[in-house]
This record gives sequence, structure tokens and C-alpha cells, in this order.
Amino acid sequence: MVSLRKRSLWISRKVSLLLEKNRRSVVSKGPSTASSKLPEVGTHILMKSYGVMIFIKNDYDPCVYKKISGSSVAYLVLYVDDILLIRNDVKMLGDIKAWLSTQFSMKDMGEASYILGIKIYRDRSKRMLGLTQSSYIEKVLKRFRMEHSKRGVLPMRHGIKLSKKQSPKTDEGT
Repeated sequence: MVSLRKRSLWISRKVSLLLEKNRRSVVSKGPSTASSKLPEVGTHILMKSYGVMIFIKNDYDPCVYKKISGSSVAYLVLYVDDILLIRNDVKMLGDIKAWLSTQFSMKDMGEASYILGIKIYRDRSKRMLGLTQSSYIEKVLKRFRMEHSKRGVLPMRHGIKLSKKQSPKTDEGT
């Protein structure tokens, strides 16, 4: 995704203000007739009026974008020069990948198995998707020469149900 960093993008000030107001960002293939330049193309994504897809930027994480189309939802996660696509509709995923490949030089690496050192595991028969950091924990143990130490268990029973009634009371009534 080196092309993300090399590309210049020009948009009109009017469009820029509209995008800012709607929390949408733009990436386009080549410059349009415009007057202001976006600062970092690599952290901006897509707008429909220029013939591209709309992704809404996440309020909590600037590298996560969401696209909703009817019952279909897709997330696009950017990390440096990698993109991770998550979706609930196979056709939508194909459309997004096809569009991205027309805009950027990219290579489909297939299904993700690790992201940021966290292992992604999936059991399609049980419709289960999960994350584990066991490889990170093993790496930390090895670094501090503790890989042969005994494994322990949590000091509480598994599956215990907690409720608000069990919490301690204070004089203030909270």
C-alpha cells in the first residue's frame, strides 16, 4: 500500500468542509479540480459523489471505518500500510476489494490469522470468532526466561455469576 503515501489528493474547500461536518473522509484515484490539499491521504477514505464508496470514520479509533448498506455491514481497519476488511456479506466484501484494487496497488493476502500480535481463531461450524494473545504471553515469558514456569489458575471459580446486589454498600447509598 505504498501508493497510499505517494498519492496527492486535491478537493475543493466546499467539499472538504462538507466531509468534515459529516465525519467522512476521501481517497480518490488522482487529483480532481480543486484548491485545497488533504494532509494525510493514508488516513482518509472514500466518498460516493466522486464515484467511490462511503465509509464513516469511527469516533473512538481513527483507523477504523464502517460502511452500512441495508443489512450489510463492513469494517475497514487501517494499520500503517495494511488494510483488514471485516464484513457480514460476501458480495459486499468482493465489491469493496474490487474497488480498492482499482484505486491502489494492493495484494489480497487471504483470511487474516494474526493482527497486531493477536491470533484470530474461527470455528465456522459453531459460528464462533475469537481472539487470543497466547503467543504474545509465550513471547513475554521467553523474554524473561520464564517459559518453563508452572501455569496457574485464576483464584476464582469459572462461570461464577456476579450481580449488583453482591457489591458492597457505602453510607452514600451507592
